[in-house]
Amino acid sequence: IGNEDMLTDADHTIQCGGGTAVYDPAADTLTLNNATIDCTFGQADSTIGAVEFRGSLNLVLNGENKITCDSSGILGDDGDLYISGEGSLDIQCSVSGISQGAGGSITIDDTNLTLDVKQGGIFLGSGIHAEGILTIQNGAWVNASADDIVLNGNGGVSITSGSRVTAQLLEGDGNHAILSSNTI
Repeated sequence: IGNEDMLTDADHTIQCGGGTAVYDPAADTLTLNNATIDCTFGQADSTIGAVEFRGSLNLVLNGENKITCDSSGILGDDGDLYISGEGSLDIQCSVSGISQGAGGSITIDDTNLTLDVKQGGIFLGSGIHAEGILTIQNGAWVNASADDIVLNGNGGVSITSGSRVTAQLLEGDGNHAILSSNTI
């Protein structure tokens, strides 16, 4: 989180502004409690994120949370990302808002996300990218804007009834608001 390794901390807790990020390794759960993560390192580097993880992760949002980063907001590899909670998350960055690689899926379940991804360096900013399936369900609200692809699920995109999605391209030469190699 913010270039600090939570696994080396005895209680797996990092102060983030006026809030906290708490990791439970037994449940692969990261809980953001009114956290503000502000990262100015890794400017426009597509391999660096304010929150980075390997494997699957449950991200629970409590209160109002914010990530501001010169690179990517949340970067995962090998596994799935499940985002839920009664709070919200606002991500402002320059490369990718949320990206889950290596075939991983992203599920956004009954929570609120706002993403604003503007170009940084040589990369056009992208909103949410899942190598697997991108699912927005159970009344989730996603308001995303990006220079390039706003919402992408290579394995498919599923937006269930009761959920709200706004996907806005910021640049005239951007590719797609919503994209998939499979069913949308």
